[in-house]
Amino acid sequence: MQRVKRGARDVRRIGKYEMRSPCLCIVIEVCSVLVMLGIFLMSMASAETVVIHPSADAHVYQGKADKNYGNKTWLQVKSKMNKNYRTFIKFDLSSIQHTVTITSARLLLYMYKAPNTSRIYDVHRVTGHWTETGITWNSQPSVTVSLTDSNSTGIKKNKWLEWDVTSDVQGFVNGSYINEGWMLKDRYENAPKSHNWSRFRSKESKYTAHHPQLVIIYTVRNVTSCDGNGLRKDIFDLSDDVYCKAEGLPPSSYVDIYVVNNKDNWQAGDALNDVSDGVDTSFTGSNGSIFTKIWSAPLTQGSYDIVIDVNRNGKWDIDEPIDSKVDVGFEAIPEFPTVAIPLFILLLLIFFFHRKRF
Repeated sequence: MQRVKRGARDVRRIGKYEMRSPCLCIVIEVCSVLVMLGIFLMSMASAETVVIHPSADAHVYQGKADKNYGNKTWLQVKSKMNKNYRTFIKFDLSSIQHTVTITSARLLLYMYKAPNTSRIYDVHRVTGHWTETGITWNSQPSVTVSLTDSNSTGIKKNKWLEWDVTSDVQGFVNGSYINEGWMLKDRYENAPKSHNWSRFRSKESKYTAHHPQLVIIYTVRNVTSCDGNGLRKDIFDLSDDVYCKAEGLPPSSYVDIYVVNNKDNWQAGDALNDVSDGVDTSFTGSNGSIFTKIWSAPLTQGSYDIVIDVNRNGKWDIDEPIDSKVDVGFEAIPEFPTVAIPLFILLLLIFFFHRKRF
């Protein structure tokens, strides 16, 4: 936009058009900013972060193998000959939909007493059932042989230690693993010295800010139509190419992408009939997202939905994303000249017809 002076009037020029109303110019500028902001927000990933506190935590002690410590205000890990301590902890993840993709999950424990020498603490996924008030050293459940993650304690107290448990949480959420949490232990148990131990705040501690945490970042499954730059677009000319981007899909796997005629009521098991130039197959990559062309011009006029067939069975399942399940996904319409020229000819014929009558 540029200004030009014509006498006493302030005229603003947008392209080849002149705007003589200052208020109208302000409105246009504000609308432009809002449009750009909307495009930016729509292009952002739909990641969500939740912080969950444990549903159960307890430590077990080899020296008193039948005693339960589930009501203690601390959790302990210790390495000493025949007197080792281990900690068990788990979290209720029922609030998270099983269709999400877990992009990050971190187990955090607040260590308020540290060992005199730095130790390595390993986290193993628990595979057997246990309860906070019932677990003892002798009744402790089985765990995976392979560890989930490890971390060094250092010798500084009053700090958070964390472990990466992303793959385990993904399995808990989608049902691949039973959710019995984790066991935390010293990598080198049965040490000859007794000072190799740490204490963490438990969920019973009065220091609520230091309660154990599971910090999860996840992406909800979604799919949208967009242009070749990845910006959301819902209305296409018949000469446009249609792209789509989707997030929250199973990582590192193939999915089928269908363009189907729009409908508002989807039922599990509905057959998917592609109406574009063929079903597209795409690889999601490690982050569970895709961006790909799904329909090359010319398009056919109509209203359409995009469906991601995650399990590739040619049917819609309840957890598979649609753009959009209730509203229209995108529309393909003729360009303005395509409509305007026939309309102009029709109006011209009507004009001449009425002219001859008079």
